[in-house]
Amino acid sequence: MIRRSAFWVALIDLVLLAVFAAMNPVLLSIQGARTIALDSVEVLLLAIGSTLLLGAGKFDISIGANLGLSSVVATSVMQHVGGVTTIAQYGVSHQVGTYHHLALVIPIGVAACLVSGLLMGTANGLLVVRLRVNSLIATLGMLSVAEGITFVLSGGVNLAAPTELQSGFGLLSIAGIPAPVMVAAAAVVLLWFVVAKTSFGMRTLAMGSEPEAAVRAGIDVGRHQLVLFVIAGGLAGVAGLIDISRFAFTNAAAHLTDPLAAIAAAVIGGTALSGGIISSFGTVFGVLLTTILEVGLVLMGVSSYYQLVVIGVVLIVVVSIYETRRRRAEAGA
Repeated sequence: MIRRSAFWVALIDLVLLAVFAAMNPVLLSIQGARTIALDSVEVLLLAIGSTLLLGAGKFDISIGANLGLSSVVATSVMQHVGGVTTIAQYGVSHQVGTYHHLALVIPIGVAACLVSGLLMGTANGLLVVRLRVNSLIATLGMLSVAEGITFVLSGGVNLAAPTELQSGFGLLSIAGIPAPVMVAAAAVVLLWFVVAKTSFGMRTLAMGSEPEAAVRAGIDVGRHQLVLFVIAGGLAGVAGLIDISRFAFTNAAAHLTDPLAAIAAAVIGGTALSGGIISSFGTVFGVLLTTILEVGLVLMGVSSYYQLVVIGVVLIVVVSIYETRRRRAEAGA
């Protein structure tokens, strides 16, 4: 069933690509492929974390806020260490002066971004495991906390990051493949390997499928759940780093809907909302579905407001079809 779901979503991706390409052939160019791949990277990293959590029957809807907070923490640290200040004009920050000691500034900023993501993931995990708060409620609360801290640190404006980070990673290509895409591809392969080939993946699926049986089998469910939340937080930190390295400034408000896109992509690809089923490559096809829709509608000149409506409707329809097929398969079994 997982293979069938991934296959059908991949087929829908190809149909959408063909339809949009017929209207604007640029979508089939190398530049079009690069745009789709790059625009998929950040949501894909969030979706990988969501896929693992869903496999264990848990949610994290704070990953978008985690991405934004991590990017702001990293940029704030780099500006402080590098001796750079910013001034706000029309809601956008402008860099004053230049960064000093870049060899020190960038590694510290990268570390700060990753540590911020990991810490928030750890906080989510402790709330769920130690305080036994429902994962949806716990991460909803942390979403609000992260948003508040983000706007306190940034003053409500976008913060500039070193352009060297952009040229050295965000816009870097190796053999024609953008560096951020390589990072996301490596994460997908690692997800597949963990789920399909390791005891960690087996325990994750067991916890999502039969939690009580997993406990009786000797699995430390609490510790395992904590690790999954830390992984999801760390991936959000990586996505935050990629965000500032691509655009050379923060834009925390742009990622608040990313968790819904990430969870929807995982479910569309065949990962079960109820846990116990993970489709690694199906998640990739699910993310591509939303990205192709967004890029295609932009090329058609459709207003961003209508884009939200169209994407939302398509996601609802696809998930509804999947759930109907899943129930029929279970009834047939």
